[in-house]
Amino acid sequence: MELDSSIENLPKVGPFLRSRLKKLNISTINDLINHYPFRYENPGESKSIGEIYPGDFTSITGQIWQIKNIRTRFGKFLTLATVNDGTASIEAVWFNQPFLTKTLKQGSKISLSGKIGLFSHKPTLVNPVYEILTANTQKSIHTQGLVPVYPETAGITSKWIRSKIKDIITTNVKKIEETLPART
Repeated sequence: MELDSSIENLPKVGPFLRSRLKKLNISTINDLINHYPFRYENPGESKSIGEIYPGDFTSITGQIWQIKNIRTRFGKFLTLATVNDGTASIEAVWFNQPFLTKTLKQGSKISLSGKIGLFSHKPTLVNPVYEILTANTQKSIHTQGLVPVYPETAGITSKWIRSKIKDIITTNVKKIEETLPART
């Protein structure tokens, strides 16, 4: 794949996503690589659940023991998950995202990052970013370390951009031209 070829040459990118990417001035694969983040988040490396405290912005890795949707008396949905890493358990709560029970399954290994707040008087990850970990997952790119946050548009999230850039770089690293000057 050539870096100056159309963005539609990427897997799962068709006319709809091409039109969304055009709003971000991305029409080639090279444009996507050079779509720079406007800030970074740093949840750090994964901590054990037993080491975290309310107010921390952190990352954890564990297994989903339970996940369910609860409807509030105001008609809103809460998705509650209990995550355990062998040292302790913590709850994660998402607001108005009932589809997560179809995506995040009991028994799945997951990485979460976000702020530890209090929910129902217990330490809880409130609206955390999640990443499902598989046997093929070498390093978490959305929930650990330095996480780039890109300019977005409707239908194109930073998570999507990070995934595509990672795929491009791992397969085309030798084709990407270095733009930084040599150290003097």
